[in-house]
Amino acid sequence: MRACSFPESPRRGFTLVELLVAISILLLMSVLLSGISEQVTQIWTRGESQNQHRVRARVALQLIGREMKQALVPLDATNMKGFQFVINSPTVSAGYPDSVFWQAAVAKDKSSGDIAEVGYFIRWTAGEADLCRFYVPSGNSSYLIYNLPAAWVTDALLEQVAPATQASSYQGLFLQNVVGFWVIAYAANGTAYVGTYDSRTNGNLLPAYVDVSLALLDDNSSARMKNSATLAAAVQKAGQSAANAGAFLALLDVPSLTAISRGASAATFRVLFSDH
Repeated sequence: MRACSFPESPRRGFTLVELLVAISILLLMSVLLSGISEQVTQIWTRGESQNQHRVRARVALQLIGREMKQALVPLDATNMKGFQFVINSPTVSAGYPDSVFWQAAVAKDKSSGDIAEVGYFIRWTAGEADLCRFYVPSGNSSYLIYNLPAAWVTDALLEQVAPATQASSYQGLFLQNVVGFWVIAYAANGTAYVGTYDSRTNGNLLPAYVDVSLALLDDNSSARMKNSATLAAAVQKAGQSAANAGAFLALLDVPSLTAISRGASAATFRVLFSDH
């Protein structure tokens, strides 16, 4: 029996036009995938950076809160000269906005007693903003709480004790890239003391509790701000005019500050005082 045979179909290759179209499609897909990958990487990096800054902010706030809970006020309510807990002291100029100062038993060298003057404030320098720590132990010539209670903290003293400059080896620098710092005191009924608080004019008492907030920028946003005097001025103005961290972030949420707002984050910590 003769086997059946079928004619083979002629083999047909790709034309030059088809190859060019296929190559073009592959190149287009590569470009699109590369762009998507880069965007995903940028979003992930930005999110990771902001998360690291939030962690740093929470740790910093916990340390501030730990020291603040040790704040001292005079036991004799009639004595208006002793220790003081003051938010936004009138003896410190607007050049150091959003500040808080007090005395606490936190001195490392106890040879002259364990009481020290403590405080935190923002210092702006050439487009950079840092949170600085003020620390003066008793026995130091700048410890003036007893002999000069009306002005134991001043601009000149902040420059001396916590300048946070390269020339001073960044003495007093506590946390970098902090563009907003808010300390809001509250009465026991939840009423906020707007703007300032002074224990000497409130019966020599500490507030019932205090909310401390920080607003930080990631490294990229901080670099943009440092390189633009316009951006730095706008961010500084927003930090000084905002009532709290949430309001500050809202002020940054405008087209002109998009480059900054993407790298901004905030954290808040509440300090409860034991005598309430």
